[in-house]
Amino acid sequence: MLMAGERYHAGFVAVHHYKMLERLRLIEAPTLVMSGEQDTQLPALKPVAQHIRRVCTQVVPGGSYFTTYENREALSRGILVDMGLEERSDDESQRRT
Repeated sequence: MLMAGERYHAGFVAVHHYKMLERLRLIEAPTLVMSGEQDTQLPALKPVAQHIRRVCTQVVPGGSYFTTYENREALSRGILVDMGLEERSDDESQRRT
C-alpha cells in the first residue's frame, strides 16, 4: 500500500497545476530532449523543445517510454551525438537551435 502522507492530495494538485512550459524558457544551458519512437509521450517532444532556447531533439528508433532502461546504449549514443563526440546515423533525427 502506498503511504503518501496526509498531504498527498496537495502534491497531486501542485504537479498538475505547475506551468512547466512557461518555465522551460528559463533554461539557458544546451539541452537534449529525447524520446523513444514508440513512447506515448513522443507528441510532447516538439512542444517542449520549442520552449527551450538551445535545444537538440532526438528520437530513439524503436524506443519506448522505458528506453532509458531498455536501451541504455541508444541513450548513451544520443548523449554522445549531442556532445559532438559521435556522428549521428541517417535514421537518427536531431535538431539544434
